[in-house]
Amino acid sequence: MQRPDILRDTDTSAPSGALTERVKALDSLRGFAIASMVLLNLSAVLLNGLPPLPLRLVGSLAAAPVFVALSGFMVALTAPRHGFLYFLANRGLWILAVGAFVDLVVWRLYPFMSVEVLYLVGVSIPLAYLALKLGRWQRIGLIAALVGLGWLLRRLVGYSEFPLEYYIWGQQVFSLNAPPRLGALQHWLVDGWFPLFPWLAFAVLGAHLGESFRERQRAAFLGEPLLLGAALTISGAIAYAVAPPNSLPRGVWSELFYPPTVQFTILAMGVSTLLILIFLRWGGLRPASLLLRPLSVLGQASLGLYFLHLALIVYVGLRLTGGWSQLTLGQYALAYLALMLSLLALAQAYAFLRARQGRLLSVGLRAGVGGTLAAAALVLALAELLEGSAFAARLHQVVAYY
Repeated sequence: MQRPDILRDTDTSAPSGALTERVKALDSLRGFAIASMVLLNLSAVLLNGLPPLPLRLVGSLAAAPVFVALSGFMVALTAPRHGFLYFLANRGLWILAVGAFVDLVVWRLYPFMSVEVLYLVGVSIPLAYLALKLGRWQRIGLIAALVGLGWLLRRLVGYSEFPLEYYIWGQQVFSLNAPPRLGALQHWLVDGWFPLFPWLAFAVLGAHLGESFRERQRAAFLGEPLLLGAALTISGAIAYAVAPPNSLPRGVWSELFYPPTVQFTILAMGVSTLLILIFLRWGGLRPASLLLRPLSVLGQASLGLYFLHLALIVYVGLRLTGGWSQLTLGQYALAYLALMLSLLALAQAYAFLRARQGRLLSVGLRAGVGGTLAAAALVLALAELLEGSAFAARLHQVVAYY
């Protein structure tokens, strides 16, 4: 039964016994990352002003870094049963397609330009598989090289104040004082929302941890991530104290990784490693699993919830509040609670349908995403060919309204 979750194994031949129970604990961590991601995405659209620093810290350290690290971790757990083409086509290209779907349907942008997180994950999955072919110390060297390349590329080509984005009717989203030298390619490499350098390092780190967990399992595994996570976290915190990075919000987006500096990357890799360790060590125990069950439900539908939370914020939240940046902090807290309860209900409905019609649901979702992308490409091509016609004018009006 295929499952269209973003960072969860889709193969039915999953590990059995105690290992299965411990891996299930990662669903709770994934759900925690979703809740953290919603914190800042909701505040960016609806909150008047920047969120408090504690919320920015949680949203920056426990959302995207954890998602990307977990993508590599799950690749390592399933690599013995699959080859490179599975991770390239069945996982990587599928997630890239959903990223384009989000750009078109939610943000109404031309896709593949500003490098949202799904594009990063789609590229990172096959790369994580290839990284597993390296020796352990070679992988650590690759992680260091990816982090270093991020720093070097920023020094060479600069860091744009905002990614170059265009609404699908042609209007530029944000007027740039200095357009990127390399255009959209620069966003993929160094200054998109989630550029490949250094963010790919999180996927390789996750693959490294996942292989260690698969091979050593419990006692032998726990020592390595504890030492590695503590060393990275302490080093990142010291680096922040000694050389505070110049991280600034990008428009209304307040994450602390604009740009993803070396200080942030080291700290976030350490926090991600420790969170994986904590959830693997205690998340599968019965008392903890009961408390974390709502997060586990969220984590089992992560790809769908990524799309749905953005769609609800943009298409429902903006209409209910009357526009961007309208809520006080108290109103934002209530909106966050309402949104999380809605996502939990949707995740429960998805679990219900998956248990009864899993294969049909997966095929339907993939067909829906693929059909939407194909239809959008056709309509936009016609609009380009018929520019200036009544059809093109009407299309622009419809897209601008919605």
